[in-house]
Amino acid sequence: QVGVMEEWSDHRFVILGSTGSGKSTLSIQWINNHFIDEYDPRIEDSYRKQIDVDGKTGLLEFLDTACQYGSTCDHQDYFSTSRTILLMFAINNRRSFDEIANFYFYSVRELGGRDVSFLLVGNKIDLESERQVPTEEAEELAAELKAFKYMEVTCKTRSVEEILHVIVRNQRELYPEVSKRTWTHKKKCVVM
Repeated sequence: QVGVMEEWSDHRFVILGSTGSGKSTLSIQWINNHFIDEYDPRIEDSYRKQIDVDGKTGLLEFLDTACQYGSTCDHQDYFSTSRTILLMFAINNRRSFDEIANFYFYSVRELGGRDVSFLLVGNKIDLESERQVPTEEAEELAAELKAFKYMEVTCKTRSVEEILHVIVRNQRELYPEVSKRTWTHKKKCVVM
């Protein structure tokens, strides 16, 4: 057995958005590689996932919130350690887009002045024929909120994995001192 030193990174983020924007569907697609049509919007859960990004291992921990604008939510523990806030809306639901600014200001208040990155995601591009939010308008909002990126996805495919890669790359670039960890583990050699 040989001790091998490996480097990995820790990444924590929160997902915020209106009911029906696809937050839970996104989380389940990431964790279980499965698309769900129906879910209970009152369920809130945290998840962990190991991911390889650019040849380096990352451990993601994220909270899929059930918090709705105007309700009281207690996520201070997650907000205090998260480095990214993912703001999600459905491109076929104007109300979900209009509420993004409220979720942004809620986040800013919860963060208490701590600096984090915001990622704006428009979901349900598989419903393009029902689009209510033009891409250009979403890009303008992303710029206003100083989001580091705007992405459009559908949770029906594994292409949503790119969101995780974008978050990890952004956190590694902005917070290199806190995202690097190392551990030693034993590799077993089998001689045949």
